[in-house]
Amino acid sequence: MPTIYENWGFHANPFTTSPLEATEQGEKLLVGRSTELTSLLRRLENGPKIPTVEGGIGAGKTSLVNIAAYKLMRAYATQESEALFLPCRRAFQLASRDSAEDLTNNVIREVAQTLIEKAEEFQMLGHELKDHRALDKWLNSPTFTSVQGGLQVFVAGISGGKSTSQNTGEGFDRSGFRKLVCDWLEEIFPNRKGG
Repeated sequence: MPTIYENWGFHANPFTTSPLEATEQGEKLLVGRSTELTSLLRRLENGPKIPTVEGGIGAGKTSLVNIAAYKLMRAYATQESEALFLPCRRAFQLASRDSAEDLTNNVIREVAQTLIEKAEEFQMLGHELKDHRALDKWLNSPTFTSVQGGLQVFVAGISGGKSTSQNTGEGFDRSGFRKLVCDWLEEIFPNRKGG
C-alpha cells in the first residue's frame, strides 16, 4: 500500500530534516546559504582555528559543513587549493550519555573507515596508507581466516589447514588502532593544512 507521500508523487517523506551529503548533488541542493558557505570556507582555509557553526535543530548546520568540505575536497582535486579536506562519511552528534572517550573512539573509527574507503585515491596522490587492508579486515570482517602449513623433513609429508574464527580483538583497539589512524593522518596532512 503506497504512503501518502508516494500518492503525492514523492519517493519518501519530503519534510525530513536529514542533512545534505557531501556530494555534487548535495551542493546543488544547498540553496540560500551562499553567505554562510563563503564565510565557513574562508575560515576553514585560513586556519589554524577550528570554526564553529551555530543554529537550531534542523537549521542546516551539518548540510553547510558537508558542502563546505565537499567544495574544499574538489578544490584540492582540481589543484585550486593546496590544502586537502576530506568529508568524513558520517557526522557526529554529542550526546549526554556518551563520554569524551566514547566520542573520540567513534570519531577515530569513522575517520579510519573514511580513509580506508579512499585509500586508492590517496595512493594516486602519493600517500600510502600502511596496513589499510589489514585494518579494513579487522574493522569490517566478522571473522578471521588463518592458514597453517607444515613440512616434515625426515619422514616425507606435507600438512596444512585452514581455520575461521570470530573477530573479537580488543588489544589492538586500545592503542594500536589509534596510532595507525594518527600515522595515516600525519602522512596525508604532514604540514597540517586541510583536514
